[in-house]
Amino acid sequence: MFAADVMKPMLLGVLTVDDDDLFRWLLKAQSTQQIRLEPSATAGFAGPEFIVNSTQGRAYQKAHGLSNKLAQATHVIWTTGGAFVPEEQFKEFMARGASLVK
Repeated sequence: MFAADVMKPMLLGVLTVDDDDLFRWLLKAQSTQQIRLEPSATAGFAGPEFIVNSTQGRAYQKAHGLSNKLAQATHVIWTTGGAFVPEEQFKEFMARGASLVK
């Protein structure tokens, strides 16, 4: 409850993502940027696409007066690292991500 109370005045919305997306993004972060993440840390990657391309995201833009401001927006993702994920488990995460890439 402490975290919820602290975040309440700063948070305008939330979204959920499929587990498969988490593993695809984990693979992409590692293979393109050499950023080692845990799967849940990649959930924030979904934000920009959701805001721009979904019906709910466009409604959110309109409700909060953001439609004409997105060109100047910067999406910041605060991720938790995967440094403490055991190597074998991280390899499994990477393999799962690779199996999902089309």
